[in-house]
Amino acid sequence: MPDGTTAESGYTMGYNEEFRQLLDRRSAATHAAYLLPHLQPGMRVLDLGCGPGTISVGLADAVSPGELHGIDLEESQVAMARVAAEAGGHGNATFHAGDATDLPFEDGEFDAVHCHAVLMHIPDTAAALAEVRRVLKPGGLFAAREVIVDSCFLEPVEPEVAEAWTIFAKLVKANGGTPRWGAS
Repeated sequence: MPDGTTAESGYTMGYNEEFRQLLDRRSAATHAAYLLPHLQPGMRVLDLGCGPGTISVGLADAVSPGELHGIDLEESQVAMARVAAEAGGHGNATFHAGDATDLPFEDGEFDAVHCHAVLMHIPDTAAALAEVRRVLKPGGLFAAREVIVDSCFLEPVEPEVAEAWTIFAKLVKANGGTPRWGAS
């Protein structure tokens, strides 16, 4: 498994410095552009599996003076998200450690729920989606961007890249996830 990943962590990508730097390059503009036109000031948004908050802070900007709540299973990611929000002056962003299958929020609390490359890592996606539905207001918006590992390729074929995707899919599955989540 990648450095920083343990069998107990269940997160295929791990939490090492190299992967954290990759996450730091994400933003709402580059990784949640599909959602931004649907957000309005004053909305309450949940970022499910928020990681270090690099997408979350952009969502917080889009709904300000509304609220952004980010939740992640890993406390170290939540701590980084809090630092990112404070550094960027995002006083409307709050971050929580918690499980996507048992969200610590009231029914109908959010106008929108967002997740980016999260569902494929959750062993019980049905439970997570039931929780998303529960915390969304009636008519609320759920936006997800997921990877279908089988659709990731490079032309011309590079054997090392193809092998890396095969290994990644096996690791996701070994950790209880679904590497073809968006296709099934």
